Amino acid sequence: MRLAMIGAGSIGAWVAGALARDGIAPEAVILRGAGPAGLHVVRSVADLPPGITHLVDCAGHSGLAAHGPLALAAGIDVISLSLGALADAGLAAELADAARAGGARLHLASGAIGGLDALRAAAAGAWTPCATPGASRRWAGPDRPPRRCWTWPA
Repeated sequence: MRLAMIGAGSIGAWVAGALARDGIAPEAVILRGAGPAGLHVVRSVADLPPGITHLVDCAGHSGLAAHGPLALAAGIDVISLSLGALADAGLAAELADAARAGGARLHLASGAIGGLDALRAAAAGAWTPCATPGASRRWAGPDRPPRRCWTWPA
């Protein structure tokens, strides 16, 4: 796997750090401006080093819209944290068409939307809504009764 990224802000820095812990470093980062020292900064998908197989989008909706279709059409798989961008039906169709044309895949990572991960964890852990406003969340385990709460402060 040869990896590049879009964006080097707080999410991009966190992703790069997590990849580094696994011994993976992005070969290039697509940015609009200057980047931190040590990054191979490029401006577009066309400027990426040859052989990039995956592009991780950490730049938000505009980053995915600007670079996702071009990467997918070039046969580069895109991993995006910008799930909300797919609410734009035109962009979703453009990404799907580009992926088909390039034989690539758009992978959707739910990490930037904590609610999706929380719902997934809740489903696995038997969390349910409770009727007590402001109650703390409790885990229903083998030694606890099934009085579980899922409440959020107003």
